[in-house]
Amino acid sequence: MDTGPVYGVVPSRSPRGHAGTCSNRLSRSGAELLLATMDGIEDGLLRPVPQRPRGVLRAEVTVADAEVDWRAPAAAVDRLVRSVTPDRAWSTFSAPSGSALARCVR
Repeated sequence: MDTGPVYGVVPSRSPRGHAGTCSNRLSRSGAELLLATMDGIEDGLLRPVPQRPRGVLRAEVTVADAEVDWRAPAAAVDRLVRSVTPDRAWSTFSAPSGSALARCVR
């Protein structure tokens, strides 16, 4: 994640939803912020502000991170399924004929 200075921030609460709805919401607010920021820089109204040194990094989500552990508490499973792009949570199940891959969809 970029740790350089920033020109603007849009505070955002995480309403109940999934990664897809969050991405759509943030892309709209990000586009609005980008336009306002470009105008502010051009008009000389904005100056870059250093980011806090802590709390600006995030780990990249891997395919393995989206595997559902059904032994986890229900709230943790719910958060996991909602946190990955829609329809990307997955799990394997054992059956007499072998194991099968299942995708979790909403």
